[in-house]
Parts: sequence; structure tokens; C-alpha cells
Amino acid sequence: MYAGVFGRCYGLETMGLRYFNVFGPRQDPEGAYAAVIPKWIADMIQGNEIYINGTGETSRDFCKPTYRDFRPGDIMHSHADITKAETLLGYHPTHKIEEGLDAALEWYRKNVAGNK
Repeated sequence: MYAGVFGRCYGLETMGLRYFNVFGPRQDPEGAYAAVIPKWIADMIQGNEIYINGTGETSRDFCKPTYRDFRPGDIMHSHADITKAETLLGYHPTHKIEEGLDAALEWYRKNVAGNK
């Protein structure tokens, strides 16, 4: 909303983006809104239980989950569609999920294990 107002005031074209579970090296796994993948990686390295907020009726691709209560603002069903980003911004993913996870895991093994 603020970008749209700023754009109208100063004649700039703006666009809002909604990121889905972005992950990679140097992401902080702590905090109320930490991305799920860095948080899970840190917990797995430290031998902690992995949690999924909600009842298990959400639309996500998870294996062997442990469910707990929703957090305020959690979305019941969330599916990414990058068509507009591809069309309007020329965006294309630079990594396959396996490559990105390998890079993130390596960084977390070096920087998170034993930091708690």
C-alpha cells in the first residue's frame, strides 16, 4: 500500500511481492517469523522436535509432522504461483530445491550447530 501511494506521488511504478518459504545461507532461524526451512534445519541439527503449526488440515508438503496450535496470522492454504513474477519481472529460480537445501545445510552445519 505504501509503495503504491509513494509511486502515485512521485510517478514511480511499484510492485508488491509475496515470498514463499525463501531459504538459504545466513538466514536467522530464530524469531517469531523465522522462515520454516532455516528453523527446521537448526532444530534438526540440535536434535529438537520439528513443529508444524495448525491441525494438519493445512496445504503443505511435510513428512512425519508434529502439529501444534496455529500462530496468529497463519494461513490455512498457501500455494505459490510465480507466473506474474516470470512475466512482469523476468524472474526465474536460480537453484533447484535440492541445490538450495545443500547450500543452506552446509552453512547451518558450520554456523548453527552448538550455538544454543
